[in-house]
Amino acid sequence: MNTPREAIVADITRPPGIALSRPPGVASPGSSPRPTIYRGGHPFQARPDTIRILKERVEGSRAMVAVEFEDTEARPWRYVFGALQQTNGTWNAAGGAGGGAGWEHQARGPWANFGGWGWPRFLCVGGWVYGESVAQVRLIDARGQIVEDSVDDGIALLLSNEPIDMPCRIELRDVSGAVLAVQGWPPEPSCRPR
Repeated sequence: MNTPREAIVADITRPPGIALSRPPGVASPGSSPRPTIYRGGHPFQARPDTIRILKERVEGSRAMVAVEFEDTEARPWRYVFGALQQTNGTWNAAGGAGGGAGWEHQARGPWANFGGWGWPRFLCVGGWVYGESVAQVRLIDARGQIVEDSVDDGIALLLSNEPIDMPCRIELRDVSGAVLAVQGWPPEPSCRPR
């Protein structure tokens, strides 16, 4: 594929994979608060006519793309996917986090619902940001390294090609740079909004 978008669209429109494990009581793909592992693909097959690219970030040979779509069974999904540029210049899908769409944020105050991958060699973290005043998201690793992005249409994509030392903190900031909320990364189960 010649662009990160093309690589990701090709990846999400292929036939779904097979669930190797699904937490007890989970009836359908994307409805679990815990990960389900799939072999040979995703829990969905996106319908090409429903794919909406919401935000894209490219740094060097790594990219992140926020996407909304419906699958072949008309279920809505929201994901952040990664892509990696090969030495021949083509792009391949590499990494991703997300799930079934259609739920509303219930926590009080600003909050970022992020997924991520790549640690410790690099870090891709991104997703949806809640809180009208949040204009910027900043991730600070244990060494003090900073990775940041603006919030555009409720989405932020944090991408570092450098190694990251855990734990990290995520700061949600307003347009003046004032900190509105702080979250840990990776998130602790007890810290997730209810």
